[in-house]
Amino acid sequence: MKEGGTHNVVGGNTVATTLVQAGSIGHVHVHATASPTELHAATLDLWVRKATGSCVWQHVPPGRDPGHHQQLVAAIVASLAAMRDTLEGAQEQDPWCDSRIATVFLDNIDWLLGEPRDLDLYPAEAALLVSFPFLHRVHYLRRRAQVAEVRPWSLLPDPNAEALRRAYELFTEESDMLVQRALRDAQAEPLVGWWLCHRWLTRHQEFTDAGSVRDLLTELGSPAEELGGTLAADRVTALLHGLRRGPDVCHPEFLNILPSDDRVRSSPGHQQIRFQRTALLLALAYGMSAEMTTLPDIVAEHLAIPHPVDLDELRRTLATAEWGGSRDLPVLRAECHHEAVVEGLREYTSRADTLLHAIRRTVRERVAQPMPELPTRLSADGVVPSRGTFDGYAKFRSDGRRVLDLAMGIELYKDRDLAVRELYQNALDACRYRRARQEYLDRTTGSSGTPYTGGISFVQGVDEDGRAYLDCHDDGIGMGEAELRGVFSHAGARFAEQPEFKLERARWEAQDPPVTLYPNSRFGIGVLSYFMLADEIRVTTRRMDTDGVPGPVYEVSICGPGHLFRIVQKSARGHALGTCVRLYLRADVDPETWSVIDVLERMLGIAEFPTRARKGTLVSDWEPDRLKEREKSGSADTGLNARGSLLAWSDQGSGAQVIWCEHGGALLVDGIVVEPTVRVGVFSATGSGLTGAVVNLRGPSSPVKLSVDRRHVLDDVTAEVRDLLRNACSVLAEGNGDMPGFAWLSRVAGDSAALADIVAAALSSHDRELSFKGMQFGSPRTGYFPADFSLVPCTPVPEQRYDGGSWANVHGEAPDHVFLWRILARRPPQALQILTEVCREADDGLPVRRPLPSDQWLLTYDGQSSHSASWRTRSPELRDIAHIADTLQCTPRDVAE
Repeated sequence: MKEGGTHNVVGGNTVATTLVQAGSIGHVHVHATASPTELHAATLDLWVRKATGSCVWQHVPPGRDPGHHQQLVAAIVASLAAMRDTLEGAQEQDPWCDSRIATVFLDNIDWLLGEPRDLDLYPAEAALLVSFPFLHRVHYLRRRAQVAEVRPWSLLPDPNAEALRRAYELFTEESDMLVQRALRDAQAEPLVGWWLCHRWLTRHQEFTDAGSVRDLLTELGSPAEELGGTLAADRVTALLHGLRRGPDVCHPEFLNILPSDDRVRSSPGHQQIRFQRTALLLALAYGMSAEMTTLPDIVAEHLAIPHPVDLDELRRTLATAEWGGSRDLPVLRAECHHEAVVEGLREYTSRADTLLHAIRRTVRERVAQPMPELPTRLSADGVVPSRGTFDGYAKFRSDGRRVLDLAMGIELYKDRDLAVRELYQNALDACRYRRARQEYLDRTTGSSGTPYTGGISFVQGVDEDGRAYLDCHDDGIGMGEAELRGVFSHAGARFAEQPEFKLERARWEAQDPPVTLYPNSRFGIGVLSYFMLADEIRVTTRRMDTDGVPGPVYEVSICGPGHLFRIVQKSARGHALGTCVRLYLRADVDPETWSVIDVLERMLGIAEFPTRARKGTLVSDWEPDRLKEREKSGSADTGLNARGSLLAWSDQGSGAQVIWCEHGGALLVDGIVVEPTVRVGVFSATGSGLTGAVVNLRGPSSPVKLSVDRRHVLDDVTAEVRDLLRNACSVLAEGNGDMPGFAWLSRVAGDSAALADIVAAALSSHDRELSFKGMQFGSPRTGYFPADFSLVPCTPVPEQRYDGGSWANVHGEAPDHVFLWRILARRPPQALQILTEVCREADDGLPVRRPLPSDQWLLTYDGQSSHSASWRTRSPELRDIAHIADTLQCTPRDVAE
C-alpha cells in the first residue's frame, strides 16, 4: 500500500460488518454494508464476484477511493442477478438465450483497459463501466419478456393477430424464404422464429419504450439512487443504444448527445464521467463479445436445411472462443462444427474490426482524455473447422459491376422516370425530417422562430459546357459525411432504420403530444436509380445538427455506380440547409422530348411541401395538400389522370385525404401515384384502381409494403380505402351546389359498383337527389338505378342514350321481374296504364325495394357488357329471382317490400 492512501478491494466472503477504510491520512470514511444474509447470497453469484473483482477498479488512481462505489455496484449487480434468474427462468424456451454474455462483455472491458496506467478514472466512471454489462443484459431480458405475446415459436400468420404480433409478422415477411423453409421443418420453426424475434426486438422494439431504462433503474432502489448521475436514465439509454450501432457509434450526432466530460452527482466527493470515451470503450468491448443473437444472418439461414447448425454446439463454440495473439493484433480462436459458424464468426470479426477502425479514428479526432492502447486490427485467422467435421465449403459470389448494371438498367424496371420518383421521395423525407427536428427543438428549448414550411424544386436545363442536367433541391435536413458514407451510398438502406434516427425518434415520441415522423423511404434500389437517368451525379449538401446549427458544406462527385465517391468539405459552416442533387443526363435521354414537368405531373398528385418544376420557360407548381389537376391525357397515357376536382376531405386521425373528382381518379401514397395489387371491393379491375376519387394514404395510413419500383401497393388496403371513401362521402352528401352528377355516378358504377353503392347510400341518407335530362334519381322509391333512363323512360322517346357508358344502357330486353320492378318504382303513366289493365294491383302504391347502383348487375348479359357474366349465372340468388319472374307469373305484390 502506498503511503498516503489505500487501494483495497472488498469482495469474496468479506465479513458483513461496518467497514472502515482509510481513504487518506487524517480522514476516515465509514461505509454501511448489506446485511450478512444479503451479502452472503450475493457473493455466491458469479455476476457479483466478477463485478467486485473487475480489473476496472485498479484504474482508479490513488486518492480516489472506489470502495463506496464498489459496494453500491455489488448491491446493484446482486439485484440484477436476481432479476436475471427470474427472467431467464420464464424464458427458458428461448433457444438463443446466451447467459454468458454479461461476463464476457465485462471481461472484454477489463482486457481493453489493459494494465493499470494513467486512464484517470473516477470511481463513478469505474462503477458505470463495471455495472453496465449487467444492466444491458437485464434490460434486454425485460424487453424480450414484454414482447413475449408475439409467440415467436410459430411462424404461421395469425388472422386475428394483435398489433404487436402483426408487427412481428410484417418483420418476418422480409425473410420470407427462410420462413418458408422453416415452416416445412417442425424442429427448425421455433429456432428460426426466435431468431427473427431477437432481430425484430433489437431493430424495432428495444428502445421504443422511452421509460424502460428508467423503470429498471427505479426497481434497483437506493443503491442506484445513491450513484445519482452515474446511472442517469437518459445517459444509460444512450449508452445501451450505442451498443447496437456498430461503427455508427462514432456518428457525430450520437456522440453529441453525450458530454465529453461531465460532473455528476455521486458521493463521496467530486466525480467526473467522460461519457463519450465510455461509449466508445463499451461499444468496442461489446462488439468483441460475439453474442449468439448478434451473429450474422448466415447462421440462421443454415437451420432449416439437411445439415443444420446445431445450437448446442454453437453455444459451446462461443463459450470456448477467445481472443489470442498480441495486444496489437488480437486473433479470435474458435473451433467450429459447421461451415456457417466459421463464415459467421469471420464476418462478425470483420464487423468488429470495422468498428475498431472507426473508434481509433474518432479517438484521434475528438477524444481528449487518456485512452487505453487499442489494438490496430482484429483478425479471424484462428476461426477454423473442428477436426473431422467437414473438408471445406464454398458459397455463391456475384459480379458486383454486373449486378449494379442490372439494378440500374431500364430493362429491369422498364421506366427510367423512376429516378425522378426517387429524387422526390428522398427530398420529401429530408423535409419531413427537418420539420420534426425543428418542432422538437422549438418545444424543448422554448424558441419560437419562423415555422418551417419546406420546399422542393426541380430544374431541367443545360450548363455552360452544353451538358443537359436535372437539379433537385430541397431545404430539408441535409447530409453530413456520415450520411454520405452510410445511407446515401448504401443501396437498399433506409434512413428510418439508422440508429441515430431511432434514438432521436424515441426522444420525440416521449414528448406530450409526441413529435411524429412517418418516413416515406422503403426498400428499393435507392440512389442507384439515379443512374437510369444520369451518367454522373453531383451533390451539394449541408446538414442541420441535432441542436439546430448548420454543419459543414460537402460536395460529392460520383461518375458511375462502380466509382468511388469523392467527398470534399467546401466550408466548415454554412447558412442555407438542405441538399441539391444534380444529374447529368445520359446520352440516350433526349432533353428536347423528355421533360421533368411531364414526369412529375404524371407521378405527383398531392405535394406535402411547396414544389416547383421548371424547364426553360415552362413552370409547374404544386400547392401543399392540394390535388394537382392534370390536363386531359390520351387513353394510352399512364399515371395521374384526375381533373375537375369537386370536394376534398381529410381524416383528422391518420391524415389521409380523399378528393372527389369529375374525371379520372387515383390511389396515392404520400402524394405519389401507385396502383393497388389487390383489386377487389371499391377498386376497379383496370386502370388506376379508382374512378371518381383520389385517395392519398399517408402517415399512419400509409401501407407498409410497396413493390421495389414503388409503383404498386403490395398490401391489401381495400378495407382501409373503403372506410375512407365512406367517411368522405359526407362532403358529397352535405355539399351545397357541388353535387356529383348522375352521369358521374354512372361512370363510377361502371368501374366500381361497390364505390357507387357507398356514394348512393350517403346521398340517400341525406335525401339528396340527382337530376338528369328531366329524370330524378335518389328518391326513397326510385333509388339510384342507372338503367332507368333507358329502361323506363318518362317520355315516349323510342331510344335515349347518354355518356354514362354501357353500365346505364340496356342492351336487348331486360328480365321481366326487373322491368316490372322498375315500372312500379318509376310509375310512368303510359306503361302503368297498360300494366293496370292486366293487373289492377299495379296501381296500389305499395313501396318497392329501393335500388343501389350495384343492382344493375341484374341486367348484365354475356357479350353485351364489360361485365361479362350473364345475369342468369351470376349467383343462386339471382337465379331464384329469375325463376320467380319466369315461371310463377308474379304479381306486383311479389316484388313489393
